[in-house]
Parts: sequence; structure tokens; C-alpha cells
Amino acid sequence: PPLRKGSGMERQWTDRTGQSSPALSVAESGADDARLPWWKSATPELMLSLRFANGTRKAYPYHDLACPELISKDLVKLYFMHATVVIKGRNLTELADHIERHCVVAVREQHVPDFTVPEHAPYVERIDIVTPNLEALARKPVG
Repeated sequence: PPLRKGSGMERQWTDRTGQSSPALSVAESGADDARLPWWKSATPELMLSLRFANGTRKAYPYHDLACPELISKDLVKLYFMHATVVIKGRNLTELADHIERHCVVAVREQHVPDFTVPEHAPYVERIDIVTPNLEALARKPVG
């Protein structure tokens, strides 16, 4: 079902002149499928929010993302300047594609019980934050 105004999932946009535009719900911004473990945007985002199963959140700026890497369809590594984010789950290729374009607003860990997700559907089992990988950071393109 679509999100309703006042549900806490609305985003307020401001244009370059500082004028506010009407609130835009996550559903209207391209994250209309509640079955996915991520919220995507039609346009590039500034930050990537990580939503953990225990309710905590951590966000990283996309401009610090040196090298997103799809290790396998079940493992994605994001090399930021101050941390490496490891996303483990199932069928994460589409997530990696959206992250490469900076079009993921948030990734949710264990967004629904594992047993309710079909085998072919994407699922994020775990998000880990580890020390930065300096070798991967060195691969950041110049310019």
C-alpha cells in the first residue's frame, strides 16, 4: 500500500533558490515496492543511509564512496573513505547496480522475516561496518 502523508516517510525537497517543494513520500520517489530491502530514487542521492535490524541508522556521503564492488550476487562491498560497508544477503545484483548510480536512499537489514522472502527475491541479511580498505581506496578514479 502507498505511504500516507504524515507516516514519517516523507521527504522535503528544496530547490536551488531555497524554495521548498511539496513533501515527497518514499513511495513517490521510486521506493514503491515495500518488499525490497532498499529504497531507491530516480535521481542521484547525496547520502546512503544504512538501517540496521535493531533500529539504529548510519549514513555515508556518496562522494566518499571510492569503489562499490559486487563480489557475488550475495555480497556487496562499499569502500568509503572512513569505513568499508559489507552487505550480505541474497540476490543483491540490482542493489549494487543502483548504488553504482548513487540512486539508493537507504538499505534495510532484515526488513522482513527471512522465511517470508522467496528464494529469488533480494534480501539483506546483514550489514557490517569494518575498517577502511586502503587498497580499494587507492582505486578511486581521479577527476
